Amino acid sequence: MNQMVNEEIAMEYFEKLDKRVSAGTELFVFGGSAIGLLGAKVRTTIDIDIAAPYSRVNLEEFKKASAELGFPVNPDPSYQGGVH
Repeated sequence: MNQMVNEEIAMEYFEKLDKRVSAGTELFVFGGSAIGLLGAKVRTTIDIDIAAPYSRVNLEEFKKASAELGFPVNPDPSYQGGVH
């Protein structure tokens, strides 16, 4: 079942992700998920957009951790979003 991503789901994802990635990891979030994280309670999105060129992250570590949490990195175009 797919689920839309709101502030609560995104914050839970980032809290869990933080425990799975190296210290010093920085992710720059943009798009609808950024608006939701800023407190727009009615804002939902189907994904979390990360600006890779501006982020500091071990990509392989991030991909593995994100997949474990139900958020694939660069998913297939048929991806319908949310947590699986």
